[in-house]
This record gives sequence, structure tokens and C-alpha cells, in this order.
Amino acid sequence: MTLPHPSAPSAAARPGPDSLLPLVFPSDPQVSPDGQAAAFVLTRIEEDNPRTPDRDFPKPRYRSQIWLTDGTLTRALTQGENRDGSPRWSPDAHTLAFTRKGEEGVRNCTCCP
Repeated sequence: MTLPHPSAPSAAARPGPDSLLPLVFPSDPQVSPDGQAAAFVLTRIEEDNPRTPDRDFPKPRYRSQIWLTDGTLTRALTQGENRDGSPRWSPDAHTLAFTRKGEEGVRNCTCCP
């Protein structure tokens, strides 16, 4: 499933090199062991330098965050300029581990209670 970004061009707009920039992509859904929640990754593609975008040759930059849902409320668990991914629940469903790749390209494992 692909969700349109609020600034997505209309269907009548002519596709160009930056056509993928307004899209977001959900992936890697993980249901908690107790079945009460699910975590997933939401990835967006944006212009590498949004202050001075290159309309002829956009330079994409991928950003992803971990999101949580209990079926009624969906919220972002992580935010920022990183690439967060691979959410995995602990057996007791009280902790969520995920990977984080920062600007320097190093991928770390992080846990959230």
C-alpha cells in the first residue's frame, strides 16, 4: 500500500524526475507477541536539499521512522533525520528494538520500552 503525501501532484500532473518524492511507503509490519499492538516502518523520499531543490535532477534522500498502532491510535515512535527500521518486539511485548542509521552511515541497534 502506498499513501500519497499531502503535497502529492494531481493525477493530471505530468510525471517527471521528482514524481516519487511526495510518496511514503509503509513496510515491515510486526505484531506484538500479545497481539495488542503493531509496529511498522514508514519511509518517505524527499529532496536532499529542500532549501535549494534541483528541479531538473532531484537528489532523493530516504528517511524512515518507526510507527506504532493499537488499532485505534497510530503514532510515530521515532522522528528525525535518521533511517530507522527493522522493528522487533521482545517476547513479553514491553520493549521494541530497531535499527537506526544516522548521517554518518553507522547502523546501531536501539531499544524503546
